[in-house]
Amino acid sequence: MQLTEDSLCDVLTDLGAARKDKALAEEAIAACQEALVIFRDCKMDDLTAGSEKNLAEAQALLADLN
Repeated sequence: MQLTEDSLCDVLTDLGAARKDKALAEEAIAACQEALVIFRDCKMDDLTAGSEKNLAEAQALLADLN
């Protein structure tokens, strides 16, 4: 499930950027955060690093849209 959330984060970030949609950026952030909880709990360091990057991109998008 966490891999799905991480992928969803990435897709929502791209879609939010294309549509300039703050709600999509917010959903992307939430999806990344959910994935990160599991990745960190399971000590999945490689996946954590990728998801942290996705989260940073989603947060930057939201900041740009505000």
